[in-house]
Amino acid sequence: MDRQTEELKSSCSEIEMLRKQVQEDQHKIAQAREKNRRSVVVVESKLESIAADSQSQLATLQSQLADEVRLRSELQEQLHEFEDNIAQKEAEVESSAVRASAIQKYYKDFLCSIPV
Repeated sequence: MDRQTEELKSSCSEIEMLRKQVQEDQHKIAQAREKNRRSVVVVESKLESIAADSQSQLATLQSQLADEVRLRSELQEQLHEFEDNIAQKEAEVESSAVRASAIQKYYKDFLCSIPV
């Protein structure tokens, strides 16, 4: 009976140690889960910040691209106007040259027709 009592006490001590170990393990698991949860929250926060920054940069780049496209269109329009003006001036110069040649020929013919 003493031996069984000792065995029972020993078993109770082992059970109590196991219970304490289980409680410690459960506490460690809870701490690890909480730490993981906080880490996930931090990572999510950083990812949201990165996503917001990316969206902002994308909007800025799209705005800059739209401005560049508008500016290029304006410059092409100015270039076409400039080319048209040059063509018009060249035509005027050619017309003036033809008239000057005709006037020169007229005076030459006129001068030749005058008796000396």
